[in-house]
Formats: sequence, structure tokens, C-alpha cells
Amino acid sequence: LVAPHVPVAAPGELPRTVVAALRFCLFKLMFMSGVVKLQSRCPTWTNLTALHYHYATQCLPTPYAFYAHQLPNFVQKASVAGTFVIELVLPFLFLLP
Repeated sequence: LVAPHVPVAAPGELPRTVVAALRFCLFKLMFMSGVVKLQSRCPTWTNLTALHYHYATQCLPTPYAFYAHQLPNFVQKASVAGTFVIELVLPFLFLLP
């Protein structure tokens, strides 16, 4: 069996199709992570209170989780809002050339 000859990019450079596929996979992973949070209709995500529970209930809490749990509510709500921006807005940057 002989593989068909496919022109390759310069040494050390990935073909454009590979880069495009990787960017699309990264976009889909990040964007769908945010969409799932909204589609779950979980009130902790829609009310921006998910981090009030996260630090206390995560599987392997870090030593700093106790201190993060003590942060004021507005900081935790801003962090959840930041999560939505990172997962629902910024992934579109992966699709730019």
C-alpha cells in the first residue's frame, strides 16, 4: 500500500487544514462548555452563584479553596460572569485567521 502524495508545509509548520481543525475543536470545546451551563437551567449558573458551592464541594480542594470560599459575593458572581465571557465570547477568537 502506498499513501497518496500530499504536499506538506515547510518543516516545523503544520498544514492549514490541521490548524483549522485544531482551532475548530478548541472553539467547540470552550463554547459548548458555556452552552451546557446555560442549557442546564441550573439556578446556580443563571443566578451567578455557582462558585458559592464549588469551593466547598469540589473533589480535590486546594489549600486556597477555603480562602476563595470566603471572598465577598460580588467577587464570586463576577468570577462566574467572567467564566461565561471566557466560554461564550472569547472562543470566537479561535475562528479568526
